[in-house]
Amino acid sequence: MRTLPEVLDELTRRGVTLTLRADGKLILEGPFDSDLAADCRHHRDLLAWAVLGRASGHEWLSCDRCGQVQLLTPDKTGRPCHLTYGCKGHLRRLGTVATPKQEAS
Repeated sequence: MRTLPEVLDELTRRGVTLTLRADGKLILEGPFDSDLAADCRHHRDLLAWAVLGRASGHEWLSCDRCGQVQLLTPDKTGRPCHLTYGCKGHLRRLGTVATPKQEAS
């Protein structure tokens, strides 16, 4: 099972788009295989938050040292981690796969 940062990077590399339907179901559009689909099912709640976060200007940022991820505004990129006590890493943007497309309710 891949971590959330690995899944986001792979979705971005493949050009997969995420759509959150009005009923809350997460839809993947683009080239993916069964392993990637299983990884997305495992992280579906966080991926749904990524879609909602993009609509409000937020991105998944990850520490380059400890690997912790958090949904923050992109202006936090390059800042010290502060996600893990004592970490000396810096935040980087993860894949920008999620798009704020949502079906009308």
